[in-house]
Amino acid sequence: MNALTLSQPWATLMIAPCREPYGRAIDAPIGQPIKRIESQSWHVKGGNQRIGIHAAKSINAGVRRAVSNGVVLREPYASALVSCGYSAFDPWHRNYDVRVAEAGELKPLPRGALIGLATIGRIVPGNVVCQWHKRGAISDLEFALGHYDEAEGPRYGWGVIEATPIEPPIETRGYQQLWQIPPDIERAIAELSAGADR
Repeated sequence: MNALTLSQPWATLMIAPCREPYGRAIDAPIGQPIKRIESQSWHVKGGNQRIGIHAAKSINAGVRRAVSNGVVLREPYASALVSCGYSAFDPWHRNYDVRVAEAGELKPLPRGALIGLATIGRIVPGNVVCQWHKRGAISDLEFALGHYDEAEGPRYGWGVIEATPIEPPIETRGYQQLWQIPPDIERAIAELSAGADR
């Protein structure tokens, strides 16, 4: 099985189901992940591919500034994460774990781990996603959570048909593009899935 490494908060927003009562505040679909389209600068051929979703351990400094003020995540990321039961504190802050523990209730964002499985459906050019947004076929929140500006080069929207969290997340190193999950970790995923089905 292949996996795709994504930075936080995008990894969690693709996998974690939105829950009551938080989801009502942003009109999110209860019981489903908020992010149903992943934006990438590259694509793969074919659809309906089941892949692991890996949350990167680190983040590019420029991307971090775009999503965080250094203490908490900016909107719409903060509200979206809280709606899924996760803390909106900056996960790269040196006191992150302490802050989350002191705040209670909301979970910390996992990093450096496989956090879920997703079935990737259609992959379309970014301008198609822009047209969907203009027609109201996707929400303003979904569009804001992606990056479809083709001024820097081609962009693609990877449609997510179905997503399932891996609980607990499995710590492992991630890589760029699609990468092969090691056999021992694939076995661990299968065991967790079998346990969840019981």
